[in-house]
Amino acid sequence: MTNMPPRFPITAEQIDTVMRKFYTKVRLDPVLGPIFNGHIGDWPEHEAKIAGFWRSAILMEGSYNGNPVRAHIQAG
Repeated sequence: MTNMPPRFPITAEQIDTVMRKFYTKVRLDPVLGPIFNGHIGDWPEHEAKIAGFWRSAILMEGSYNGNPVRAHIQAG
């Protein structure tokens, strides 16, 4: 999308790893797990979409296509 350098020294693979580890912990959490599981049906799809958001925000790669504010408002 742009030739600007990344905002932080991190790779796309590292972002994906952080997302997988984060959501693994969220799913197992006794408080957060039921909330997230109630809204997310396809975990791999969700993780890929959110990782795309962070890769776009941090690496400016333009891989995210969505509206995160609307998605969270609709989720309640």
